Amino acid sequence: MSTADDIKEILDNEELLKEKTKMIFQEKDIDKSNFLDLSEIKNLMDEFCKEIGIKPYSIEEVNDTLKYFDTNKDNRISLQELFKLIRQLLSTKYLTNS
Repeated sequence: MSTADDIKEILDNEELLKEKTKMIFQEKDIDKSNFLDLSEIKNLMDEFCKEIGIKPYSIEEVNDTLKYFDTNKDNRISLQELFKLIRQLLSTKYLTNS
C-alpha cells in the first residue's frame, strides 16, 4: 500500500500522475479497446476500496462515477477521463492515510 508521502508525491507531480494513470489504464483495459467500460471501472474501484479498507462501491455508485467522469458521454472512460478519476481516488486515499 502506498504511503501518504508516496501519494502526495504523485499528486504534486503532473507527469508522474499521468504515467501512473497510463499504467493503470493499460492494466484495466482488459479488452484492449482503449477505453474502460463499466465492468472495468468497477474492477478498478473495487481494488481501490479493498486497498484502503472501505466497503466496495455498488454498481449504481460506479455507474454514477462513470457518468460524472465521462465528459463526452460515450458511456466509457478514456485515458484523459481516467486521469481525473485517478486524481480524485488518490486524493481520497491521501486524506484517509493522513
